Amino acid sequence: GLHCAACAAKVSKKLQAVSNVKSATVDSEKGTALVVPTTKTEVSPRAIWEAVESAGYKPVELKGPSGTFK
Repeated sequence: GLHCAACAAKVSKKLQAVSNVKSATVDSEKGTALVVPTTKTEVSPRAIWEAVESAGYKPVELKGPSGTFK
């Protein structure tokens, strides 16, 4: 559902507000987001999922050190 740079910016802002997130880069063309943690501490997959939902989008898949979530 990401169609433009404004959509990507909205999701990025929500992701950057998640605890332990240093940065989030969202690509509207690919429909992907890359989240970088502030430290080696893992970012909560649930918090990432919920941040995308709170931006008004439905996550499809989340890949990370804890595994893949769908």
